Amino acid sequence: MGVFLRHRDRREVPSADNDVIAVAPPLREVPNKLKTSLESLQQHLKVLEEHKQASEKTAAHIKYQAQHTERQIKEEFEKIHQFLRDEEAARIAALKEEEELKSHMMRRKIEEMSGEIASLSDQIRNTEKEMEAENIPFLLNVSSTLKQYVIIISVLPSLKSSPSLIRQTDDSYNAPVGFGEFIQINRVQRGKLK
Repeated sequence: MGVFLRHRDRREVPSADNDVIAVAPPLREVPNKLKTSLESLQQHLKVLEEHKQASEKTAAHIKYQAQHTERQIKEEFEKIHQFLRDEEAARIAALKEEEELKSHMMRRKIEEMSGEIASLSDQIRNTEKEMEAENIPFLLNVSSTLKQYVIIISVLPSLKSSPSLIRQTDDSYNAPVGFGEFIQINRVQRGKLK
């Protein structure tokens, strides 16, 4: 049964009988249509809730992945930092060892040169005294004295034979030799973990 209004209650064109106009579907159909609409809405609600749960799981998994990846990055960089600390310690130890060795050699050489300087200074002083005194036997023996000076000069150590300086540009102190290999090995290991 439909809902009807009299023509006077409506402001529309009158119907053929000019008495009544149908304005609503029968009331029996309304609950069925509402039920169908509600079922559709409930289905949509269920789908949305499932998507929300899936999205929440995905968000939680993303957070877990990020934390796990951050931990891996920190561990990897800690290995790199440890590698660099070890390299630094090894290179500084090698540098100190080279410094000690070369410093010892230089001290020995300086001591030898000091002895030679003292000896030569004495000979020069004695020669100058003999020349000032006009010592005849000394002056007559000048050729043997000159030969002795040539021998002394030839025996003197070469000034160029000092030990080399610290190798500042040597890779063993500067460029991180082995660092590239370390990174490569670490990447290979990381690839195996995946």
